Amino acid sequence: MLVYRGEYDEANGKQGRSPAGVLKAGGFYPPNRKHWTVAKAREEMAQYITPEEQGRGYEALNKQMCHHKLAKPGLYVSTGGSENDAYEHYDYMYRCDLPGFAPRLSPRNTYAVDIYMDNPQCSQANHIAVKIQGNEFVFFTPIPANNISHVKQRQKKEKTVEWTEWTVFREWKAPKGSEEFLPETGSLQRLRGLFEPKK
Repeated sequence: MLVYRGEYDEANGKQGRSPAGVLKAGGFYPPNRKHWTVAKAREEMAQYITPEEQGRGYEALNKQMCHHKLAKPGLYVSTGGSENDAYEHYDYMYRCDLPGFAPRLSPRNTYAVDIYMDNPQCSQANHIAVKIQGNEFVFFTPIPANNISHVKQRQKKEKTVEWTEWTVFREWKAPKGSEEFLPETGSLQRLRGLFEPKK
């Protein structure tokens, strides 16, 4: 299954990362959780879906998603099931390929949460997310760089805004004449060749 994530370019003074920053970080991780792992995400989701606690657990999960959206963002990684759902006003759009990712738990109650995983067992899943608000997927687990397949960049041209073509993530090169911000150097540098595979 494919999901999409939009990110600002940190050069614009907003919280975000260019492809170089995403690669350096190893993928997408919750910004407000340091040293977050798949194992920790499994433990957190398990407390909501333990069979004997499912009724109360789904209610708590729904409240946690509302808290994430309205009060304390940054605990999870938000994505969309399509480019439109990932909000096209960002500077970069990333396409993530998650084999086996599918709905696993859809509670028959009033709580608008569907749990998607790449394995029927939470204890074995490497990708765990909650589908909310139509087609938004909130990931408990990180999305590793190896699962980011493609990226494209939004470019302003006079009175219009256009997107570059999709490029294989690890083959990304900054479009000719453009520059990206590298936080590790604190300066503007060209990134041509950065994503070239090592020989």
